[in-house]
Amino acid sequence: MPLEIQKIIPFRFILSNVILTGQTETYMLYLIYTIQLIFLAYMVLLLMRMLGSVFKSLQNHALFRFILYCTDPYLNIFRRFIPVIGGTLDLSPLVGFFVLRLLEWLVIKLLITLFTLP
Repeated sequence: MPLEIQKIIPFRFILSNVILTGQTETYMLYLIYTIQLIFLAYMVLLLMRMLGSVFKSLQNHALFRFILYCTDPYLNIFRRFIPVIGGTLDLSPLVGFFVLRLLEWLVIKLLITLFTLP
């Protein structure tokens, strides 16, 4: 029985007119869900990075240093092109967040396109 992806993945992506059948749909849905969880985990790290940079008392905490270790290589890509505004306002986490959302959408759209080819 065919199953629509938009019913299985309710709030992340609404992908209309995509219907998979058989065993492929199960693997596809698990793969999409796993990819979404990975991207979501990294987006949470970016959000914690943005909030942690506001509160100066958190910057010496071990958890925040781990977050810096995980997010700085990705954010350094954008820091090359986006200067710091006023000496303190760093927009690279915001741009990195939106680029990450775009990458997530592209990867999932590509997977759906590959799995639904006739």
